[in-house]
Amino acid sequence: VVYAGGLNAERDMELLITAFNRVYRERGVRLLLFGHGESSYVKNIMARVQGGSVIYGGNIPYDQVNSFLDLSLIGVVTYQKNPLTVRALPTKVFEYARLEKTMVLPRLGELERVFADSAYFYEVGNADDLTEKLILALDNRGKFTDKALERVKPYEWDIMQKRLLALYKELREELDL
Repeated sequence: VVYAGGLNAERDMELLITAFNRVYRERGVRLLLFGHGESSYVKNIMARVQGGSVIYGGNIPYDQVNSFLDLSLIGVVTYQKNPLTVRALPTKVFEYARLEKTMVLPRLGELERVFADSAYFYEVGNADDLTEKLILALDNRGKFTDKALERVKPYEWDIMQKRLLALYKELREELDL
């Protein structure tokens, strides 16, 4: 499984590594981790790895991210709960959906609202639940992918561009610019 993105506490990498220690023992599937974070944080999370369950590949150029994500068996996004993550719709979810990866997502506000019937959801902070959902996704690859593709359509650039331009026009008229 491939994760490429920011490596920090808000993304709950500790939980992801704890879950993959178990997934690797039960299914032999490793996590290939790419991204940038403070060196002390990366060192700390990698110290939690047991038995080669996680391989850290460092930072990769942005234009190569999708090529690596496409190699992944499933998609996974982890977050801690805070006022920002409750409203977050991370780019990674859209990347995984476009690549037709069965996803495991945190049970958080916007993510659950948008992808309710198109991903497996785990309880934030619960390593047992995350492990269970990762194994379900691995055992049911391809599940939810059509629904996830439908969920991302309203957020495609051609649609968002029109909405953004309309908003700018409205603001300009309101401010009489």
